[in-house]
Formats: sequence, C-alpha cells, structure tokens
Amino acid sequence: MHPPMHDNLVVLRRTSENWSDLAMFISYSIKNNTNDPPEKHLKLYMSSLRTIIQDKASTNEQQEVARKLELEVELLHMRNAWESIREQIPPTSSKRKGGETVGRISRFAEPWLTLLYHLRAKVKGQPQSAIIRCTDHLSKVHTMIYDFTCTRLSQKEQLSKVLELDVCVALSGIINARMHDPQVFYGVDLLEQIRAECVQADFSDCSKVAGLSEVVMELKAASAEVTGEDGVVDLKRLSEKMIQLMAEKTEAHMSIRKAVFSAVHFMALRRPSVSMSESKVVSVWEFVLSCFTDHALNFETGELVSKASKHRCEILGEELNTDTTTSAYGKKVDLQLRVEDELELNNSEYKRCSTSQQKLDLQFRKNILINHSMMLYLEEMIGWSWDDFHLLAMDVHGWTATIFCLKRVGDVFVCDLVTDHAPVLPHCNTSWNDFLSGTGETIAALWNYSVSLLS
Repeated sequence: MHPPMHDNLVVLRRTSENWSDLAMFISYSIKNNTNDPPEKHLKLYMSSLRTIIQDKASTNEQQEVARKLELEVELLHMRNAWESIREQIPPTSSKRKGGETVGRISRFAEPWLTLLYHLRAKVKGQPQSAIIRCTDHLSKVHTMIYDFTCTRLSQKEQLSKVLELDVCVALSGIINARMHDPQVFYGVDLLEQIRAECVQADFSDCSKVAGLSEVVMELKAASAEVTGEDGVVDLKRLSEKMIQLMAEKTEAHMSIRKAVFSAVHFMALRRPSVSMSESKVVSVWEFVLSCFTDHALNFETGELVSKASKHRCEILGEELNTDTTTSAYGKKVDLQLRVEDELELNNSEYKRCSTSQQKLDLQFRKNILINHSMMLYLEEMIGWSWDDFHLLAMDVHGWTATIFCLKRVGDVFVCDLVTDHAPVLPHCNTSWNDFLSGTGETIAALWNYSVSLLS
C-alpha cells in the first residue's frame, strides 16, 4: 500500500472512533502485506469507505479523507488487476467481440490506466492521491508523454478545457506539436523530427503543381478585366469570365483548370462573407473541395456523428467501469470524407469568423482526437496499416484553413501542420484581389490536399 494511504488512515483513526475497526483492519493488512494488500480486502475497503461517505453523521473531514482513500483503493484495485495478468497475456492480445473487450481486463497498460483514473478525478474535481512516478519500463518518448501528463494532473488548480484536452491527446498516445509551448515538454530535437515526418515542403509551392502557373496567369488576366478603377472586383463579371475560361478547349492541364475556374465561379456567385453562419461556411468549403476533387469523393455534412469516436467512447467506458457502454454517443462532426457511409476516412471541423481563440483551440484538439479514433477504427475493423501512410485533415476558422497531418511513428502518433501556409478563400474585396493576383499558394495547398484524399 502506498504511504499516502497510510497517512490518511492515521487521520481517520484520530477523527472518530467509528473508524477504528476499519483503520485497524487496514493497518494490519499494511503491516503484513507491505507490497500489495490481499485483493479480497479491497472490496471491503471500498464498501466501508462509501458507507462513511454516505453517512450524514460523518464530519466533513472524515468524508474528505474517505474520498481520497476511495480513489486510492480504486486505483490500487486496477493496478493489481493489471499486474496479476500482464505476464500471462500480452497487451496486444485484446480483441473486440460484439459489445465487449476480451483478452484481458484492460486495454490500457500501466502506468496509463492509473493516469486515466487521475484524469477522471481531476475533471470531476474529486480528491486526488499523489502520483507515484513509474517510468522504468517506458521508452524515452513514452516517458516524455508520461511526464507531461503528470505535470498537468499534479497542478493544484483545475485544468482549463484546453489543457484537459491536451492531456486527453497525450493519453491517446499522440504528440501534438501544435500545443502551447511543446518544446518545454518534448524538446526541440523531437519536435524537429516530428516536423520532418509531417511537413511537406512543396505542399503550397505552385511551381511544383503541373499547369498551375498557367492557371495563375489566367486568373491575373481575368482580374484585370473585372476590376474597376476603384480596385473593386466585379464578382458578377468574374463568374461570367470563369464560365468563358472553362468553355475554352485546351489539351493541357484540363483538370486543374476546371477545378480552379469552377471553384472561383461558385465563390463569385455565393460571395462568402465574415458574417456567414457556420453551416454556410461548411457548405462553401465543401463545394470548393468537391471542385478540386472533381466531385469524385463523398463529403458528408449536416447532423453527423462519428461512428469511430463512438467506438472509442464505448471502449473507454469499459475501461473506467462507467455506463457509457450502453449510452455512448459519437462526437458531432462538421465535414467527413466517407466510403459508403460506414468507413470514415478523415474529418474537418469548422467555426465561423467570429469564433474566439479558446474555442478554436478546443476545436483543433477535438479534431485531432476524432481523426485519431478514425485511424484506430480503420486499423481494427479492416486491418488498415498506417505504417506507410498518414492522415491529412483540415481545421477551419471562417475562410482560413490549417491543414494538419496525423502519422503513426512506431508506437505513438505525431501531429503537426503539413504546411505553414494557411489557405484563405476570398471573402472581401481585399482577399479577392489577393486571391486573383497572388502567387497561387492557396490553390496549390488545396490541390495537393485534394490529391492526397483521392490517393
């Protein structure tokens, strides 16, 4: 039994004679079982503690100490359960059959299972026991993830929603290079390695996309025709010009010409603005991506729920002994790439232009977790291997997007932006001028993103 539990028992013994029998019983167990008390006693401990907590005659001090002990007993029970079988059944042997996880008690190896319980207690505002550092059997990268998680869970103040999700991301085995101050926990060298895995140097370079330089020149010429002396772009004339360009017969680079000119024609008609609702923002982005993929992919919008995230919620509910196995819901999502409505291939999240930075930070972390659950679901359900592949997805704030990459590297996942260029769809006269007369970085990024989805 851990020392903090013994200290709490001393307090209990002093506070009330009602505790004397239980305190003496556990103290006897401590003295005679210095490593692990007999498993058969743990249920008795838990039952006795809960009785005292529910007893209206118990003092506040008694209830506070009892809650701390209750958490420690629960953690100890899970640790003992894992230790008793980890030599017999390897961690990779668990399988999903119907609605149950079989093969071993937990899918989570220690020390991650204990940290899950600490996270749950932290989020609920429940008393926490001290976290006993246990990293001897962990790799260097796993130790970094463990230390980051322990640092956050050990802070006295309650976690903010963003930090709470940072811990969830870490406990999912993901190193997020886009979190606040990642170098403090993961080091510059590791972050540079992650960047090398995720970033594609040519992603927004229009000179690397066949035919794009010619398209950029045609857009600049069209801009000169439809822009007045006051610098205002006539969007009606622009849409007509795009129809004219699409009608021109050319043998070279027809696919990218069609993609760009049809997207510009649509946006000139739809006229994106900063005041548009989130649903309208999603619909514009969906059509633009459909133009770039030649309408060959099944983008789903509306009242969507991620089946993959529901699957992960069910598994987590089993691990934490909650009732979510019968009432788990998947995360609501904005825009998904799906195959026959069953397999989710990637997810993109959208917020309107007026969204606060905190909500954007929350959205990005949730988006990472949803896409990660899709990757695991594809591995588990159809045997897909991510060893030689990566997942790209978008996180969008109004008309500005970031394209990020999730990649498996060994036994962890890493996340970073695939390009530092943030694609921007035109939504005001200034942005229209920039888009039509620019270097084509946004078009190149959207084209490469679409090609990656098609492949």
